[in-house]
Amino acid sequence: MGGKEHKEILESIRACDRPVVVLTGAARSGKTDAAIGLYEAYLSDPTAPACGLIVPNYLAVHSLRRRLLERAPGGVLVAPLVMTFASLAERIAQAAGRSHRRISPTGRRAVLAGIIASLAGRGELKVLAAVADTPGLVAAVDRGIAELKRAAVEPDALAEALRGTNGRHADLLTVYRAYQAWLLAHDLYDEEGRMWRAREDLAAMAAGPIPGLRAVAVDGFTDFTPTQLGILRVLAGRVERVVITLPYVDERRRRKLWRWTERQLGRIRNAFGELAVQMELPDPTDGPAATLLESVFSTEPPRAPWPEGLACVEAADPESECRAIARWVKAHLAAGARPDELAVLARGGRSIAPALRRVFREAGLPAPAAEGALLETGAARALMAVVTMACGFDSPDVLNVLTCSYVDPACLGPFGPDTLDAAQLAIRLENVLGGRDRYAPAAAGLAGRLARRAPDDPYATPQETYLRGLGPEVLAAAADLFEALFARVDAIAAGGAPAAMAAACRALVGTLLQPGRGIEADADLAEDLRAWSALAAVLDDLAAAEASDGGAGRPMTAPLLRQWLTAVLAETAAPAAASPAAVRVTDVLDGRSLRAAHVWIAAVNEGVFPAPAGEGALIGEADRQRWIRQHQLPLDSRDDQAAREMLLFYLTCARADRTLTISYHSADADGGAAAASAFVDALLAPVPPAERAVAALPLAEFAPPPERILSWREFRNAAAACEGDGQAWQPAVDHGLLAALARPLWAAYRRWAAQPPDRYDGVLDDPALLAELAATVPACCVLSVSRLNDYLACPWAYFAQRHLRLEPLANPTDDWMPRSRGQLVHAILQRLTAALTADGPVAAASMAEPRVLEILDEAIAAEAARTDGSVRCRGLWDSELRRLRRALADYLADQAARALPAQHILSQEWSFGMGLHGAPPIELDGPAGVVRLQGRIDRVDRIDSGGQPKALVIDYKTGVLPSVAADVQLPVYIRAAEQLGDLPVAGGAFHGIGGKAPQQRYLAEVSLSRGKVAVDDRYAERLAAAEANVHAAVAGIAAGRFGLAAGGGACTTTHCPFRRVCGHNDVRLERKVVAREDADG
Repeated sequence: MGGKEHKEILESIRACDRPVVVLTGAARSGKTDAAIGLYEAYLSDPTAPACGLIVPNYLAVHSLRRRLLERAPGGVLVAPLVMTFASLAERIAQAAGRSHRRISPTGRRAVLAGIIASLAGRGELKVLAAVADTPGLVAAVDRGIAELKRAAVEPDALAEALRGTNGRHADLLTVYRAYQAWLLAHDLYDEEGRMWRAREDLAAMAAGPIPGLRAVAVDGFTDFTPTQLGILRVLAGRVERVVITLPYVDERRRRKLWRWTERQLGRIRNAFGELAVQMELPDPTDGPAATLLESVFSTEPPRAPWPEGLACVEAADPESECRAIARWVKAHLAAGARPDELAVLARGGRSIAPALRRVFREAGLPAPAAEGALLETGAARALMAVVTMACGFDSPDVLNVLTCSYVDPACLGPFGPDTLDAAQLAIRLENVLGGRDRYAPAAAGLAGRLARRAPDDPYATPQETYLRGLGPEVLAAAADLFEALFARVDAIAAGGAPAAMAAACRALVGTLLQPGRGIEADADLAEDLRAWSALAAVLDDLAAAEASDGGAGRPMTAPLLRQWLTAVLAETAAPAAASPAAVRVTDVLDGRSLRAAHVWIAAVNEGVFPAPAGEGALIGEADRQRWIRQHQLPLDSRDDQAAREMLLFYLTCARADRTLTISYHSADADGGAAAASAFVDALLAPVPPAERAVAALPLAEFAPPPERILSWREFRNAAAACEGDGQAWQPAVDHGLLAALARPLWAAYRRWAAQPPDRYDGVLDDPALLAELAATVPACCVLSVSRLNDYLACPWAYFAQRHLRLEPLANPTDDWMPRSRGQLVHAILQRLTAALTADGPVAAASMAEPRVLEILDEAIAAEAARTDGSVRCRGLWDSELRRLRRALADYLADQAARALPAQHILSQEWSFGMGLHGAPPIELDGPAGVVRLQGRIDRVDRIDSGGQPKALVIDYKTGVLPSVAADVQLPVYIRAAEQLGDLPVAGGAFHGIGGKAPQQRYLAEVSLSRGKVAVDDRYAERLAAAEANVHAAVAGIAAGRFGLAAGGGACTTTHCPFRRVCGHNDVRLERKVVAREDADG
């Protein structure tokens, strides 16, 4: 709007014969300029302004004050009277001689929780009593009451609307009445109540002009609550002029866009009646998207060219979108723009702010103020971890506290990091599931168990070896640490009145949790301390709300405290300290009245903008429509919300003075598909699709091209990537540095290159490492069969476990078995075999005889007696023994039915290479040299093969039977029986026990198939091929080949603890295998 038009508008306002003027017009039509002009017209004395400006929020207050200061003569403006309705209510209270004691949103939530519990306990809630102890109910009631109070629907009005009805609405009314009564009894006001009180106080003041206030201008609003209109109605009788600006245009083709403010205009007319007059402002012609904004959401959009100041960006994912925003900010700042000339707006600004903060910091930009929930801060997570632990002392929760960075063991006593490590390992190794009194004994028991083990125990796990290195006194200290830790939270675990629970939480700070611990950066430390301060305020609100049930001190349990904190902290904003040099990043709701030279609207995606309309748990859309229609309650319907979102998008697009950028992403952070909002299509509708200049951004790149470099990290990566390419932009940097920086890129290239595996694929080629490996293979040591099978299954897992000594930390489980089923089955069958063969070989066909089953029962009873002391669940243990008895009886019956000719059981377990009491290691000579092996054969039988007696080795399996071609266990056992026994060997077999049915899998001269004896003519060939795997595994270990699977195929390991770190990829593996085969000829 030009200077002449602006002057004419001001003259019309001042000359109007009615006290209330409603200025309506499109965005950027000059409504705010008119409000500022009115303020300046009444500013006869710069130290005592006679006009007040009311705006929606504190961001608008700051923005408008800055604009007033820029326009002030001499650049001086003292205490400009720019305020929100909340600050106006405070001024009214002061003028009335009142002091509004406020209750915070968190305090209100605590009060409502107490009221609901008290009413439910007295039986006054008919429907909601069943869910009174659920965390969602308090939040739903809070939202429902807040909506009613914003609409100025008092309990009596709601009772009139609910007359003759029962159900959840009647319970909501009961809680609403009790809440209002509690506020009055304690002389407290919530945010809506403060506005009610201000309206009443203003109306009760002496009639006549208000000293020092002659006019009021209300700008930047798209709606008003009935209470706000009531305050303005009273002011209209006390001041010369009230000017209200409202974005609204009376045009048929865009009725839906203006539906929201059309309704607000009707409410204004009803509130002021003949006191108000409407003035329409001409349509604007400025702004980077003016031509498109003129027709957005139009039913008949005219054709228009692409605006010069508009940009539209389709990013591949949110990360790429955030990096594009940071590049945009850097480009404008480099071009001389001030930070306050830039604004980044998003629907739900909290969702994008954390990612932008991270990207801005990497880019060297001042990070925008954090706008996340308090629950997302490290301070809140630490407090919630301790409260959660107090709910039941479950082991995952205790481990979470022990690993929390805020926990300082020195606060609990003379404990250090080693004590923390020992405490964690005690939980894991002793399988502590929970219970306050189980942790300290577990640490003491583990210390005793380790003390009884031999110092050079070859079966000790890496964790056990580590603990033994720390010494028994560390585990004793771990037991003391558990007691000291739990003593800190016993008050929370015991429960108590809200004030006592709040005090117990506050007592954790300094005695367990150390704010700022481990944080080095000043900005991060300040942010953390602000979060702890906000937590203290939340706990103060909890303590202040204790009287919510009449002062009875309603007990609060630890689970209830956790529920309350989770709900409250999720809706409480984390305090932020905005840097004056930081670019504004805010929600579109807060930024709808701001102006900036350059604006970027981010994440304009479907499901985000417009925000999805959620159905209320207590007040549904059908309820609102009925109450609006039958009782004229001033509530907002879902249709109104859709129109509001359209208006909000329109106003957001109009915030830019010079350039406007709109972006969306085509995939979310998890890789799921995402789509641009329909609002983007509505804005761009006048431009033919072929003429739309939508820039597509790829995924965030490790080494982006020069025009997309954002940070020093990307610069170094790109510099390393172009080393030797002779690109003109390549900087003059140290070649050694570039070589070091290039290593990750080179490694990525080599890992995916179609060439034989090398050091980047797990193949060791360092002479020192190979020499060390040589000490672990024959003839220097004895290898176990399981070790070779581990290598053949996955060379990388073998290397990680056997050489790097990595072992995943075992989490406590609720497995009630005191011993593994495999160990138990082996022990029972060993006892059975020993008893049966005490007087000589026994026929396999006799395994189903009653005497064998009697011996089986005796073996089961003997093993059960050995284990009874560690049984945690007697009922399940007895059931498992019965199940094992049935499985073993089925196995023996199958043995009798499928016995080979003249099959007799000769002996129980055979061991070789296992120590002083067994046979020496066996030796296999082959391509890898002489391989010395150890193992334990479960059973040796005698069968008739080819007319002569021969031995058959048996190995029990309680899981899936392995492949005899890939597994080296049977060939090694067969060679061991040949070297150590007196009979020639016919082969071996796996016997499966405990599955749906007993199974047998042979690597032998003869086998039993469908009840008939089958001769394997390829037995010698199959045995040689399986034996070759032994030498292949040894050669692979000695050569340092720990990358690709030995067979060259895809990884078939399930639930592998190393899967996330091994870098396995089936596509990459296929490229390597083909290249290796080509190289081999």
